[in-house]
Amino acid sequence: MATPLPHTSQTHDSSPPATSFEPKRFYQHQQLTIAPTYRIAARTDVGIRRKSNQDAFTILSVPLGFLGVVCDGMGGYQGGDIASKLAIEAITRTVETAHHKLRWQPRSVLCEAIQAANLAIHSASKTQEKLKQMGSTVVAVLVIEDQAYVAHVGDSRLYLLREQSLLQVTRDHSAIERMKQQGQSTENAKTNLITRVLGRLPEVDVESPTSPIALQHGDRLLLCSDGLTAMLSNQDILHTLTHLSDPVLAAERMVESANHNGGKDNTTLLIADYTKPQTPFAWGFAIWTLFLAVLLFWPTASTTLHQPPPAPSIQTRSLPLPPPRYAVPSVLISPPRQTNTTQRKPRYPRRKIRNRRRKLHRKRSMRPKTRRKTRYYRRKIHHRRR
Repeated sequence: MATPLPHTSQTHDSSPPATSFEPKRFYQHQQLTIAPTYRIAARTDVGIRRKSNQDAFTILSVPLGFLGVVCDGMGGYQGGDIASKLAIEAITRTVETAHHKLRWQPRSVLCEAIQAANLAIHSASKTQEKLKQMGSTVVAVLVIEDQAYVAHVGDSRLYLLREQSLLQVTRDHSAIERMKQQGQSTENAKTNLITRVLGRLPEVDVESPTSPIALQHGDRLLLCSDGLTAMLSNQDILHTLTHLSDPVLAAERMVESANHNGGKDNTTLLIADYTKPQTPFAWGFAIWTLFLAVLLFWPTASTTLHQPPPAPSIQTRSLPLPPPRYAVPSVLISPPRQTNTTQRKPRYPRRKIRNRRRKLHRKRSMRPKTRRKTRYYRRKIHHRRR
């Protein structure tokens, strides 16, 4: 698994430029699937009025996707910084150990990671008295192929830009948001009290939609802390995301706009662009169509094509052929024999010749027997005569 990017913690005097990250491609189950492409850029800034940056973010490569997390710490000078870092480390560690479940249970893995972050912050807050009130908000998105699973706690938000329209996917866990849902006026609200954070209780209610977001080609995701949404309106965010196609430039422009409008809080944001992969079926269909067309039209095309005239030769008279490489038997090159029936000797039929040979054989076989008998009888007769 890929290691997460280092968490940034910097002062107002020096802020690093936006970082770009592209997750690796993974292939599973021996299928011809092409992983989608994600262009991700993240930026964090301390702001103008704060002296320390208590925000943190991470980008983790997972099979066929990525994990993006933005945390906003709170609770004093040191408490907020430690809480956000503990949350990032716990979420990253949980997702890496449960990588075998990401394919089938991504939403449950994401909720378990946030619960682990809440328990880590709650346990650390009991060790020291000055860390007793620390906590952190979190917004996380786990993208597997074209499905985006969202989970959040607090007022950090997730936006979806699709076809030049901006949609706020998450709802803030704050007093002002509760007043808006109840239909009350928010003009008299002095502070935005957060009603749900990480680290205050041993368990936290993680809000996560049951159905994931089905991403389309050209969608853009924005994860940000309240330092951006407090300084920029939704119209300003929509204008910047629409007119700047490069996520790095868009991240830098929104941070500059937040600081220009006051920069009261730390600003952290993460932009991810989704590009739909080309289906391998279309490529295979095109290749097979081209192959069949070549097989069908190649014979006719070869006959109908105009044959170029032969190149002119320097010698026009015919030259003798070179001698053969191997000697040819004289039998093959001898002239055929003349078949004249008048010059040939008369031949007997094969059957007559065969019968004649049989007769000769019989006569020769019988001669010795007859001679022996005659000699024997002759001797006997001669003896009797004597």
